[in-house]
Amino acid sequence: IETLRTIDGRPALLGAHIERLQLAGAEFDERALRQELERQLAGADQDVMIRIEAADGSLKVTTGELPEHALEDPELPVSVILCEVSGYAYPHKSTERALHTELLAQATEVGAFEAVIHDEGQVIEGTRTNVFALLGHRLITPPLGRCLPGVTRSVIAQVAGETGDA
Repeated sequence: IETLRTIDGRPALLGAHIERLQLAGAEFDERALRQELERQLAGADQDVMIRIEAADGSLKVTTGELPEHALEDPELPVSVILCEVSGYAYPHKSTERALHTELLAQATEVGAFEAVIHDEGQVIEGTRTNVFALLGHRLITPPLGRCLPGVTRSVIAQVAGETGDA
């Protein structure tokens, strides 16, 4: 499963999302995926979220509204809750997201945007976000292994590394 958004009507970082699906072992026809995206996005008058599910050669593409936070001022604070999850590891995104759905529902119930998962005091990731912290001029993020190697995470880490701030 991959989730991405459109920016100015085009899927953001689509090639990287396709690559991550393939690295996770998903088998699908890339050309069919691109054609389905073109079909669903034709005539769209606003940016949307895209969800791609690929397994056993089958492909399902759905689009929906952007989460409310995506439309807000990026300078506004974002509230989160912390959730302890023992033994957490999520190295590939899959449709097995019941835990994420449950934790995100808990966050939403108290008016928070996100549930940040941690184990034994180690921050791992959010239910729908990558986690970063800015310490002075240094940007840090949890190491890969237990957290999802997110496309956005990778791009931000690369850009920060190129500017010498990673």
